Amino acid sequence: MILYILKTSLLLTFLAPLTDSLNLSPLSLNQRLSERQKWVLSEADLRADHLKVEIYTGELLGQPRTAVFLGESHVKSKLDSDLGKQVIEEFNAYGLEGADSTALWGGRFLDYGLQYLHFSRKFLAPKMAAHGSTIDDAHERAVLRDAERKKDPSLPAITLFALEVGHQPSQKENIESLILSILTLGQPCWAADQVGRICFALASGHPDEAMEPLQMIGAFLTANYLAQWAIDHAPLPQKIVSDIGLVKYRDKTMTQNIIKAYEENSNLDLLLIITGSAHMEGMGKILNQEFGFKKL
Repeated sequence: MILYILKTSLLLTFLAPLTDSLNLSPLSLNQRLSERQKWVLSEADLRADHLKVEIYTGELLGQPRTAVFLGESHVKSKLDSDLGKQVIEEFNAYGLEGADSTALWGGRFLDYGLQYLHFSRKFLAPKMAAHGSTIDDAHERAVLRDAERKKDPSLPAITLFALEVGHQPSQKENIESLILSILTLGQPCWAADQVGRICFALASGHPDEAMEPLQMIGAFLTANYLAQWAIDHAPLPQKIVSDIGLVKYRDKTMTQNIIKAYEENSNLDLLLIITGSAHMEGMGKILNQEFGFKKL
């Protein structure tokens, strides 16, 4: 009996600083993730190439809150897509990234440019980019659940929180949107011009004149492939990403809307937040430094 007490005391002594560092009060421990939720999150974090999981806990209005971040690449492999769907199946409240491009000076041109980038990634690395965003999957699941609840009202409702509501783009964001529009849309326009030169040379009976644009196209595709490889295997340093206006100012808005969702919904103690991976560090810092949330 004495040996048992000594062992228990030693164990508690070891665990005390650990629980203090994680800010896990008994109340917080009672609201922790279910075993199934922890399993699917672990699977996504460990097995997926383009999914990342981080968990923050804090207290608002006297209640413990848990924010589960699922950072993603907006195009991904089938495995990553399936793992993302497994995660969203285990939650009933989502906070979702969703920028309104029409509010930017770049507007729809930026949308078209991003669509081109997604298309080129699928073309150059089809196995790694054959499936779309987990954010879209979350929207689809909410629509499906609404239909299911008409037949079975006992099913839990799914609540969506649009995290970019009320965002007013800064001048820096507007300028960046124009630059990105030019850079992204300029690529297919230039490639189309080179293809036109090749076709004209062949049609006019001068195949030797087609060699230069053909070589340029080859170099262009090679550069794009290497860029996609770099995105997959050597992400930009977080400092560079976090200083981009289109990222950091939206981080602020999305984090404020997370807090607003908690404050306006007293029964909301667990929220799955799905954004691009580039937003996770900035949003996590704001949660920690401005609202006292701790990263587990």
